[in-house]
Amino acid sequence: MGEIIILFICIVVFDGIATISNLIKGDKDVLYPDLIISTGLSLITSVILSLADNIIIAVLSLEGISVASDNPYPVLVCGLALVVIGLLCKKNMREKVHVLNMHGLISRDISDKKAIKELKLADYKVKEQVIDFIPFFNNGNINAGINRSICNQIQTNVESFIAKTSDDIGCFTGMAPIPYTIYAGTFMEKGNVDRYFEYDGRDNEKKYYELKKATRKQKRAGWSRLIEEFPININIDSEEVVLAISISHTIADEQLVQFNGKDVIKLKLEETGDNIIQSIEQLQEYSKGIYECINVDIDKKYPSLKTIHLVASVPSCVSVNIGKNIGLRTNRNVDIIAYHFIRTANPTYKFGVFVNGSNKGQYIEG
Repeated sequence: MGEIIILFICIVVFDGIATISNLIKGDKDVLYPDLIISTGLSLITSVILSLADNIIIAVLSLEGISVASDNPYPVLVCGLALVVIGLLCKKNMREKVHVLNMHGLISRDISDKKAIKELKLADYKVKEQVIDFIPFFNNGNINAGINRSICNQIQTNVESFIAKTSDDIGCFTGMAPIPYTIYAGTFMEKGNVDRYFEYDGRDNEKKYYELKKATRKQKRAGWSRLIEEFPININIDSEEVVLAISISHTIADEQLVQFNGKDVIKLKLEETGDNIIQSIEQLQEYSKGIYECINVDIDKKYPSLKTIHLVASVPSCVSVNIGKNIGLRTNRNVDIIAYHFIRTANPTYKFGVFVNGSNKGQYIEG
């Protein structure tokens, strides 16, 4: 009995030291749960310390001597309950929502109170890491040197983010040029980035939403399927082809005149639209279709292929997944160049960025 009492006293003392330490460090994430646990342990210890008195009372009762005593069980139950509640709170508060947010075109933070409310997140759980290169990008008026700085910034920040979220699920969002979200994705292939926040910028919406598992209603209604379209007369000797992916907006043929003479493969929805992706399953289906087009179908039809010129009108969740899948195929011999679209520029795809191979991160004029 003495050993048990000493053990509980030690537990209470060490827990108290840990609580004081967290108080000094200002670690609020575990301070309040530690206080709850300490209170519970104190109640349990008080019950154990009273066991000796209860034994004496029990012996006196056998001798016919009546002695009033308090029932220790309610205190014991309360103590155990507080310890369990404290441990659950501690676990819950330790869980973080790590968000990687890319600012390249527009700056919007997930840590903003309005965004947190829209996404139904707990403010104390959100840990946002922002990659902001808006001042450098300057609406697409960049050169090779600026591009290299942006690519270095992206690689450093993404690798840091992946390292921090090795034990947690990471989230991705952002409003950045497609070449750079694809480029960022190539460094996430071994990460755990599986949650996506999209911004609905329509006039009657203007809010963030998270891609969730498809509801029964969404599954029954279905969604637009990706249609793969190769040229009628395929030039199997082509060393360069264009892959045009239309999900948010349809990429018109006249926007591709700078690639004249090259076979154009199209991946498109019958009905494109902003924020058309509403579920994880839909995202996974489109990502798989793009992966199979690049790594299976195009490879089969173009045995001499050396370069894919990738142009896309897609949301950030798709572009970062394109990057993830490219990152998985580090040994492929075909270079992939992702291009940035500027409607008023001539040509409209003003520049591109190599997103794989020995030239990865290199800038190329459109």
